[in-house]
Amino acid sequence: MARIEAILLFSVLVLLLSLPISQSSKKPVAVARKEDIPFIKCQVCQKLAHQLHHQVNAKQSQISPKKISELQIIEIAEGVCNLKKQEADWIFRIDIVEKGDALELVEQDTEGQCNSECKTIERACQEVILSYRFVFV
Repeated sequence: MARIEAILLFSVLVLLLSLPISQSSKKPVAVARKEDIPFIKCQVCQKLAHQLHHQVNAKQSQISPKKISELQIIEIAEGVCNLKKQEADWIFRIDIVEKGDALELVEQDTEGQCNSECKTIERACQEVILSYRFVFV
């Protein structure tokens, strides 16, 4: 019996050692929790509207006395829901918290690490933007 356990343990060790290091230490990629999106979409829309207003005003102040162009506003709107863009940095400061049966978006003082929460907020934000895209065209 001890011999079988030793052989089994040796086999598992050999199997683990034969895996490339990059595969065995690779972290799972965070993905959006699609089932949470309907419950946070309204709050994301509110925060998105606030961010668009804030970022457009900040850009206007930055280039004053010139007037902000339509193209500059479009660039902000296109980047505000894309985690790879600076305009979406606000998403990193939002946590999704369970409050009873509901989900609530809570702003934090500092940026957190991007896991499924920020991916979920990004996805909800993109859905909100897309739902209004044809209104502006």
